[in-house]
Amino acid sequence: MGLDARCQAVWGEQSGDGRLQFEGEYLLFRGPFRVKIAVGEMADVQAESGWLVVAWGGDEIRFELGDAAARWADKIRNPPSLLDKLGVKAGMKVWVVGGFEPEFLAGLEQRGAVRSESGCEVLFLRVDSPAELARVPAKAAVVWTVYPKGRKDLTEAMLRAHCRGLGYKDTKVARFSDTHTALRWN
Repeated sequence: MGLDARCQAVWGEQSGDGRLQFEGEYLLFRGPFRVKIAVGEMADVQAESGWLVVAWGGDEIRFELGDAAARWADKIRNPPSLLDKLGVKAGMKVWVVGGFEPEFLAGLEQRGAVRSESGCEVLFLRVDSPAELARVPAKAAVVWTVYPKGRKDLTEAMLRAHCRGLGYKDTKVARFSDTHTALRWN
């Protein structure tokens, strides 16, 4: 879902070339100066003659993105939902294993996903301890493992080693919540 571009930025008296990234929660520019703006702090986002213009906290910054400026502005103003990032569509058969929050389960229902073990297209597996890695099935079409961020006893490296050992290939990472990350396996 993320956007990434090399561009010119102008912020007050400062300007220069650098790298602009948008990952859904914030906009980050790294160049001769660094700026990180959370989406919730943005007062206005516009595309003007090839420039992405972002206003926040009484300040304004401009990024020269050419034809891509309008697409960036639209993505920032209308970021995809968690279910969009996870690829959940109406009518999709999903299997949910583990202690997921009621909001996630309600979101699946509202999206029109069908919860079913048999013939599931996607398995959402919550892994909160190293022992729960054993619940990753030996074969499934798509598996999203949802695991806690920043834990020393359950790291992304451990998850990758275990799932790759079962023959899976990791294909996408998504922010699941403030406390959890989702990793997709095919």
